[in-house]
Formats: sequence, C-alpha cells, structure tokens
Amino acid sequence: MFTWEAELAEVMKTMTRMNGRVASFRTQDATKESVRTLFNTLHNDLNMMVQKLSTVGDRHLERVFVYWYENRSLKPKTLQNHASRLRVVFTAIGKPHLVRPWRDYLPHVDPDLLAISFAATQSKGPTANGVDVAEIIRKADEVNKNFGLMLRLELAFGLRRREVLFCKPWSADRGQYFRVYDGEGGKGGRGRDIPIETDYPRKIIDYVKSQTGKTKRLGWEFDGNGGPTNLEKNLDRYDYYARRIGLTKRESGITPHGLRAQFAENEALRLAFVPATLGGTTSGLSDEELKLRQGWVSQSMGHLRIVITAAYWGILNCKPSADEQKRFETVIREGIRALERLGQTQRAPETYRAHADVLRSVIEDQDGIEVTVSQAYHLWRTHSARFGEEWVEFETGVRQALEAAALHLIRQVQSQNDL
Repeated sequence: MFTWEAELAEVMKTMTRMNGRVASFRTQDATKESVRTLFNTLHNDLNMMVQKLSTVGDRHLERVFVYWYENRSLKPKTLQNHASRLRVVFTAIGKPHLVRPWRDYLPHVDPDLLAISFAATQSKGPTANGVDVAEIIRKADEVNKNFGLMLRLELAFGLRRREVLFCKPWSADRGQYFRVYDGEGGKGGRGRDIPIETDYPRKIIDYVKSQTGKTKRLGWEFDGNGGPTNLEKNLDRYDYYARRIGLTKRESGITPHGLRAQFAENEALRLAFVPATLGGTTSGLSDEELKLRQGWVSQSMGHLRIVITAAYWGILNCKPSADEQKRFETVIREGIRALERLGQTQRAPETYRAHADVLRSVIEDQDGIEVTVSQAYHLWRTHSARFGEEWVEFETGVRQALEAAALHLIRQVQSQNDL
C-alpha cells in the first residue's frame, strides 16, 4: 500500500528552496516532522484514519490546527511553522491551495493571542521547566552510553543534534576551544569554534574523550541489528532514545534542544546578565556592552545575528532600575525565604562547606545581606543544578547566577501556591 510515508519520501527527493537550491538537512527534518505530527494527530488524537497525503482535505487540516491550539497549546510561531512546512509538501503533490493561512483555522480566537513574537518569553531549558538535568543525563546513560555523552556536549557547548552525531570528541578539542568542523552538522554547513573558558566545559569534554576512541564519532556506527547505519538512521535512533527518557514536549515539556537553550542562558549568566527567560529585567550594562556579550554567545551557538539568540533568552532592557542594588537585595532575601518554604535548610556538606562560607562572605561584604553558610550553599547548589552538577566552581557572573537561582526558587514557591 502506498502510504503517506512513501509519498513523503518521494517529495523529499526533489525538495528545493525558493532559490532553487536543495533544501538543507535541517529544513528537510523540520518538514518531515511537521508531516509526522499531522498524521500522529489525525490517527492518535482525532481518530481520523487518513492513510495518504493525497487524501488529506481541508476538514482534516481544520480539525488538526484547532486541536493543536486548544489541546496541545502550540504557540503561534509553531503553528505558523507547521503551516509553512505542510504547504510546501502539499504543493509538491499538486494541492497548492489546500493549506490556508493558519490563522484562518482559528477564527474564534482573539487575534491578539495569535500574535507572533520571535523573542522567548519563557525558558526552553530543562531547569526552569522543572526537569532535573542530572536525572536526564543519568537516564540517557542507562539507555545508551553515546546518547548520554551527546546530551552532555549539548549542554556544555550548545551543540545541535546533528553536530553531536558528527562529533569526533578528540578532534573537536582544540585546547582553548571546541571546534565544530565545516560540513559536520552546523547550520548551513558552517563550522565554528566555541571557547573553553571555565572548568565545567573542560571537565565535560575530558570525560567524553575518556569514553570515546580517538578517531571515533559519537554517532552510532551500526544500527540495532548490527548492520551499517547512516545519518537518517542515527537521527531516528537519537529521537527514539529521547522518547525513551521522556525528553519530549508532550511528556516533560522540553526536548533535547532545550539543553542548547540552557547553554545560552548559562553563558548569559557567566557573562554577567540574567536573561529575560530566567526573570532578568535589566542588564545593568550599556547597550553596546550587552550587544557585544550577546554576540559572543550567538557566535558560540553558530548564529550570525544576536536577534536569533533572542529566541533562547528573550529581550532585556539595558537601562538599570533606579536602585539596582536594592532590587538585587530584595531578590536574594526573597530567595532565602523561598529556601525555607521549600525545606532546603540542611547543613552544607563538609565537601562544600568552605566554598559556601566564601560565598556567604562575598554576599555579606559586598551587598550587606546576612546569609548563613547553609543558605549560601543551597543558593549556589540551585545554580549548579543547571549544569547537572552538585557544585560548579565560582568564576565570573557570580552575582547574576545568585540572582537567577533566587528567582528560580521564588517561582518554585509560587508554583506550589498555585496548586
């Protein structure tokens, strides 16, 4: 039987961009995912057992878009992307007018609710969404060693899915930076160098190398049956493992790509500004300085424009509040109260007690906020959890890391109160 999968495979063979060039791997992947999501919704959620692309009609699409918005809570930008991808596919099979403008499927919804913003307003990272990074890594290691290594690199270096599959860790480690080579999964085939400036990424790449042969890629050499594999099979296998550990929008609210978003946020904190997605409102930096630092992170992520990175961390006001110090003190004190409400009052372990005492002294001496060693420990432990670690070393951006940790604890208390 000629199914929608077979029809889609034929479409993908001839898929080109508007300029006539062959569509990128990323574009092809996104298009296939939109079609899969369409049929999964038709079959599993709406019980509409359409088997072929050629028999999909307007009533099917209308039901699907309404379901996506009302039951899946898909955002306007996501709906727009699905409509665009599906329009390309249906045009290719001779139905160019089937997919309507996506808002036409939702005439009952307030147009203001369907406005599209390219800047993130909520974090896409695991920590802000209540998902434990260390637990993600643990589960990934259990299902497949290489998958666990891939997720570590995504968080430590902001790598994309294709980039970790192509990655040869020993070749990528260039000492002071991590190299993504041209043609090895980067957007548009572009490579880049990602600086290694702190202990954490150095620790991660050294561990990954210790688990990998010197000439080996992280992508699997053989499929589950011992036969030769290829990129398409490896992408499917990667997605399968992600589903196995619940790293999907439906199950946990995030995807593996959220680790890349968390990398962007972690880098922002290191560079001394709290991203809007973590509760930051002002940077305290000049507009010029903020753009410079955002540019550094954008380049590390393989983006040429900082506006693209706003999709990961939102938009900040460069002008500081009238009393930046008072605002910081208020946030830290509320964060300390949140620790008590959450029951995080245990004594700091001896291993980290001296470090926590140093942090306590810094907070008291620089900001005049009375804090115990235990409270300092739990504040920094909250920050360290963003890396899947019990404790990360103090380096740069300590003040911003503390503020983001306190804001996270405050939101946790608020979420409990809403239950």
